Amino acid sequence: MSIRVLIVDDVAELRSLFRVLLENDGRFEVVGEAADGEAGIAKAAELHPDVIVLDVAMPRMDGIRAIPLLHQASPGVRILVLSGFETAKVAKRAIDSCATAFLSKGVSPDTIVSTLHEVYLSAPKNLCATPA
Repeated sequence: MSIRVLIVDDVAELRSLFRVLLENDGRFEVVGEAADGEAGIAKAAELHPDVIVLDVAMPRMDGIRAIPLLHQASPGVRILVLSGFETAKVAKRAIDSCATAFLSKGVSPDTIVSTLHEVYLSAPKNLCATPA
């Protein structure tokens, strides 16, 4: 059984790279992609992925604002925030918003894959979902 992944990033080339990286690993199936937080929420509600790979800086709705809404759209989902912003402040905001984990986009592909697997194995953070 594959780990179902939704990739939410505004850069199409990065989404494609993440897709190839994850699908070549063999444990993951990329079930969808979205280019911003709002589209990511809609896809999460439709697809109910196990894990979401989420960018921070995106148009229409950034990743930090989307995190609690993603939990509401897909209860039980785990979220790995990948960002080009390496500051501790951004990582803290992501975790405080109920992301499961945070990584800089500058880490190695192996680190992304292993962290995503660890995120999948971790307990979901459903208590963070925004009330309906």
